[in-house]
Amino acid sequence: MKDRLTKNGDLMGALAVDAEINRLKPPAALSELGVDAPVETAKSPLQSLMDGSRWEWFNSPEPVGEGRNWVEFYKNGEGHSGWAVPLRYTVTGLDTLKVTIGEADGTCFFVVDTAKKIARHDPTAGAGFPRSMVYEKRISSTNPNK
Repeated sequence: MKDRLTKNGDLMGALAVDAEINRLKPPAALSELGVDAPVETAKSPLQSLMDGSRWEWFNSPEPVGEGRNWVEFYKNGEGHSGWAVPLRYTVTGLDTLKVTIGEADGTCFFVVDTAKKIARHDPTAGAGFPRSMVYEKRISSTNPNK
């Protein structure tokens, strides 16, 4: 999102995003802090939404008409699809998501409205398939296929 704001000339918005990213970064190395136990950092709202969720998948940049399939996302960054192809996902910004389909099938980039639980194609994030998703429900946050 920071890159999108910078490209659009919104430097104040980009600085605000940068400040939020820095706020969410984990603390300095534990050894520097004199801490032996791991410290868990807070998840972003988008990461919390994605971990353990099932979404309706649309083969279009906007979620219109009937959904074509479903996808599930687990807390380890993996996912599963209704067409039996494994997925990997990464939260790349406050509202941006990258989904890699299979080994070489391709990548989709999304801008996610966490309040409305809608993911739309993000054409500014890079080349990728124009797809969209709508949140369906909470599921187990671990992959049942493993």
